Amino acid sequence: MYALIKESVPVGLGANAIGHISLATFFAFKDDPVMRAWATSRHFRKVTCIVSDEEFERAKEHPDFCIMTEDAIGDVEIALGFKPRLKWPRFFRSLRLFGSHLQERKDENILNR
Repeated sequence: MYALIKESVPVGLGANAIGHISLATFFAFKDDPVMRAWATSRHFRKVTCIVSDEEFERAKEHPDFCIMTEDAIGDVEIALGFKPRLKWPRFFRSLRLFGSHLQERKDENILNR
């Protein structure tokens, strides 16, 4: 499973969205054989990425996903959850892991002192 969170979303909402989009994606595809195999496997792997608005829109070109909106910021789309699959398109492997943006912000703060 891949969870994609927009980088423009406040960190707290983004962290909260990770859990919500994962659960929503599981329930949306719970009867899918690949999802069932993923959910019952020992590996149960999920990758969470931080994406730009452009990457977010490009991701929607790939099938089998859920969208999460956040009413606290005007029902803006903030997360996508993609059901597990046996082979991921190259696009997904090019995305930044969630948390990498936090280190970048920390580095910026140190440099701007």
